[in-house]
This record gives sequence, C-alpha cells and structure tokens, in this order.
Amino acid sequence: MPAFQSYWWRPTTSVEGKVVDRLAFAQIWPRLSPGMQEAVVAVAIYGDQQLAAQAIGKPWLGSLLRQARIRFLELWHEGEEPSKKWGYDHPGPGRTASQFKKKPA
Repeated sequence: MPAFQSYWWRPTTSVEGKVVDRLAFAQIWPRLSPGMQEAVVAVAIYGDQQLAAQAIGKPWLGSLLRQARIRFLELWHEGEEPSKKWGYDHPGPGRTASQFKKKPA
C-alpha cells in the first residue's frame, strides 16, 4: 500500500504554464508600441514610475502603462472577452493608489 500511495499521490509538476507564458510574451511583446515597451522596461528596471519617467525623459508613464496593459490583455485573449482587471498600480514608494484615481469633473 505505501508504494501505491507514493506513486499515485506524489505531487505533479508541469512546465506547461511556464512554456505558455513565455511563448505568449514572445508573441505579444513585439506588438506593443515602442513607447509602451520603453515604459514597461523602465518601470521594470527602476521599480518606480516616477524614477522610470525621469530616466527616459517623460513627465509621466501612467497612460503608456495603462495602454500597454489593455493591449496586452487584448492580445492575450485574442478576441475573447478580456479578464477582469485586478489590483492597482503601485506608482512609487509611499504613494497610494487613491492619489492616482481620476477626479470627478
């Protein structure tokens, strides 16, 4: 019985998720605009939207990042209804997302 259990109840490992994610990224990344790519890379390097914007000489990256997320989801789902967005931006240290919500007109 112990051999049966160890064979059938061992944890399964799969590389499928990693392969799908990498392949999807490789197909989607070139379809983002150069500005979107630059904004995403800058935030990945600096870890802060303000620092990233300063480094690439832009006043703000919020709209480029938003466009990149929307485009990425559209391409990821290929015509299907995009999944609901979750979470919020973390624009920089010590700043809350509520500071960046659109104010009523």
